[in-house]
Amino acid sequence: RFPVYAEAFDQVCNLLDPHLDHPLREVVFTGGPDGLLDHTTYAQAGLFALQVAMARLLDSLGVRPDAVIGHSIGEIAAAHIAGVFSLPDA
Repeated sequence: RFPVYAEAFDQVCNLLDPHLDHPLREVVFTGGPDGLLDHTTYAQAGLFALQVAMARLLDSLGVRPDAVIGHSIGEIAAAHIAGVFSLPDA
């Protein structure tokens, strides 16, 4: 429904997929084989993709935060959103 969100989500998935045994997008939307989404690697990667995509969607709608914070993988997403890390570095 929101092309900006989908493009950002897919961009993150494409960057992470070479480091994963299963495509992230597939795991996020289907749970993956053997419930892989319950495993930390895929849960954290999926959360990162969601957070970056949501931030890009909000930005496209004119919503820009004065500050960002996060916990765990959210800290990395927040650092990327704040411009500290490029997306590939994050």
